[in-house]
Amino acid sequence: MIEAPLSLQETASLPSGHLVACKAAGNTKHFLDLDGKNGAIAPLPAGFTPRGIVALLLSCVAAVMVMVLIGL
Repeated sequence: MIEAPLSLQETASLPSGHLVACKAAGNTKHFLDLDGKNGAIAPLPAGFTPRGIVALLLSCVAAVMVMVLIGL
């Protein structure tokens, strides 16, 4: 909850990136024209990527090493 919205509006400012996005997507003449809208993110790859496989293997090796060190 904002206790003093008017004083906050006087002191706070929007980042320039937000203003650019609003101006690109804000169409006040044709409300159904969405040419400036944000695009969708790329879909995630199906299955493991080579980078993910390497990370998984290194994590498993590190876990086994720690368990061996604890067992000593």
